Amino acid sequence: MSAKLKTILLRIVAVCAVEVFGIVGVGSVVGVEVWKSAAVAVLAAVATVLRGIGLAYLDDGKLDEAEIDAAFQKYAQEADDE
Repeated sequence: MSAKLKTILLRIVAVCAVEVFGIVGVGSVVGVEVWKSAAVAVLAAVATVLRGIGLAYLDDGKLDEAEIDAAFQKYAQEADDE
């Protein structure tokens, strides 16, 4: 596995963890089962990141570090704000 792919996968796991905790808490308040809340959170987080990576790849057929970072920027900004 390439270093770039490993980095992307680990960052996706981190994004999923961040999203799951917030969504599961809200889901519990409104009566949604924990596993359903977690599944929705994971799918939404992965879709958001993959969309950003896909759009960057479509632009020139290459992915550089700046484009990968941009796909995760929303989540990185939230971490900086806290």
